[in-house]
Amino acid sequence: MVRDFSGPDQPPEIRESFRFLGRKYGYGDAAAAAAPARCAEVMGLLADRLRSQRERGSRYCVGPSLTALDLYAACAYALVSPLPQDLCAMTPLFRAVYTTGDPVVRAAAVPILGEHRDFIYRKHLELPVDL
Repeated sequence: MVRDFSGPDQPPEIRESFRFLGRKYGYGDAAAAAAPARCAEVMGLLADRLRSQRERGSRYCVGPSLTALDLYAACAYALVSPLPQDLCAMTPLFRAVYTTGDPVVRAAAVPILGEHRDFIYRKHLELPVDL
């Protein structure tokens, strides 16, 4: 499900906020149409990398210890599938905004990505997350 927060059924202040963000970050119809496939591609590459690293005995993306890529990957995956409510409390609206409904991206959300997110948050980041 794609959520249109700039659509006519939204209150004017919500529509304008999302239009502002769209302009700020270069939103366009072509980029939006291409984004799910690109996200799924990147998620697939990361999942393959994590599987390869596990075969080498590491839970990290590169080598035997934490790198920036681990942090970026864990935080980015939280936009596909947020941490549980007890670890990252948020309103139902925010949880809906920060949970992808795109079927292409959801299909790429394989378990190893969630396991990596959980491992990195539990071992290296502060929990519960305080938004």
